[in-house]
Amino acid sequence: MESAPLADMMPFMASESRNSDKPGALSGRRTGATGVLSAVLVLNLSVAIAKLVTGTMTASIAILADGYHSLFDSLATVVGILGVTAAARPPDADHHYGHRRYEVVAALVIAGFLVLAAWEVLGAALDRSRSGSVPTASPLAFAVMIATLLVNIAVTRWEHSAGERLNSRVLKADAAHTRSDVYASLAVIGSLAAVRLGYPGLDVLVAVGIGALIARTAYVIMRDALAVLSDAAPIPSEDIAALFENNRAMGRMHAVRSRSNGSDIYVDLQLYLPDDMSVLRSHHVTEEIEDRIKQSYPAVTDVVVHVEPASLDPTTRRHR
Repeated sequence: MESAPLADMMPFMASESRNSDKPGALSGRRTGATGVLSAVLVLNLSVAIAKLVTGTMTASIAILADGYHSLFDSLATVVGILGVTAAARPPDADHHYGHRRYEVVAALVIAGFLVLAAWEVLGAALDRSRSGSVPTASPLAFAVMIATLLVNIAVTRWEHSAGERLNSRVLKADAAHTRSDVYASLAVIGSLAAVRLGYPGLDVLVAVGIGALIARTAYVIMRDALAVLSDAAPIPSEDIAALFENNRAMGRMHAVRSRSNGSDIYVDLQLYLPDDMSVLRSHHVTEEIEDRIKQSYPAVTDVVVHVEPASLDPTTRRHR
């Protein structure tokens, strides 16, 4: 009897996997994300120009610091657009899992811009503390800061909602960037009120607080991005195994692992099934496992189940 070619047997010998990350879905996410980022870019530039002009006219270091923050928001958004565009490219011969980690790299670059913004703000605050000059808290300054605050609040909510809907790490990172601008603007408005009440020194203190806030936002984005790049497990292995612990028909699974590319989660595991189970039946078992994992964790797009005969299970052999 002639044996089947090894290539034909590989799907049954190795694993069961169904990848749902279709090119059409990637294209749709890219179009949605780039559309949001393009609109955010226009709004961020408008806000930055308004703050920088007002800060220069009133000699307020806090407003200027907030203006620099908004300017770096715009640069970060440009990086986000480039990252989303690169990440949307479908898998190819050299990138079997696609290019989604470009979004993570873009998030790291955004964090880098935040670090530069924090450095600029803290340096400006130090210069002001040395010079001792007093800012002008004019009605125009209050009006510009309140108007830009309202714009930033709307942008943050819209961008974060789009990030959740499209499962985009760049949109979420950019929304966090803009959210820090909201807090900064609130602090600036408070400092302007303090200047009107005769406490100009608070202008410098608020600028320092803004710098610290920007630095913390950079840290959080870097921490999350590095977790993805270092293949930190997005789902605890025991949580996945617990989905099947009371079902003997599913066999015994071990070596459960998960990793993420920033948006999608990949799971692989090894499964011991009875030696005499048919290939068709084992196929149905692995499909049921895959479906249950995806239902429990919607971010999971690919599950690989490696089937092994139960006679090779070391826990069973020890009890013989």
